[in-house]
Amino acid sequence: MSKRLGNEYIKKLREESARVYYNTSSLNWGELVDGKYTMVDRYEFRWKYASGVTKSLYPLEVDLHTYILNFQEECRMAGRTVSAYVGTDSQNHMSFTRFVTVICLQVERNGVHVLVSKMDIPKIYDYRYRLLKEADVTAEFARNNKDFFKENGMPLNIHSDYNAGTNHKSNGVVTEAANYLKTHGFNMEIKPHAWAASYAADHFC
Repeated sequence: MSKRLGNEYIKKLREESARVYYNTSSLNWGELVDGKYTMVDRYEFRWKYASGVTKSLYPLEVDLHTYILNFQEECRMAGRTVSAYVGTDSQNHMSFTRFVTVICLQVERNGVHVLVSKMDIPKIYDYRYRLLKEADVTAEFARNNKDFFKENGMPLNIHSDYNAGTNHKSNGVVTEAANYLKTHGFNMEIKPHAWAASYAADHFC
């Protein structure tokens, strides 16, 4: 690709990004539907499970809740409890931004089983917007599934790939993301304690 064509291609990507995101908040505060503010889902999660040394991904053969309950029962039969963690990380590629959300099922004294959902959307050039959107993706999954996890003895723990250090760019969104997640009833962990997002989700980005 020539430099001229390359510049034109990047210009088109930036124009498309501006068109898609200009009037859309990174955080979903709801939409006015029939005179009432309603939370309208933005994302489609397609879950796979990670297996093997290379962490290859395989589609679930049953729905997500059934899969998790089956996994929990297997662990219970082995005398082990399961804790649940969810987090999202993102990465810009040439023509799109990839968001990866993970559910980490931590098995007592026996490691972690990871479920992965990847979502590619038009490229986001604004760094702050992209980081806040990670919180938005996590929040949508969490609010729609928190009752399931709580009712089955696995309250969700939220991990966010942000850093408290003022020398890190992600520090600038910590307060806003934390307050947003609190409106949905969640507290979030950040680095160095947010391993579900900073290690597991990052690995699959």
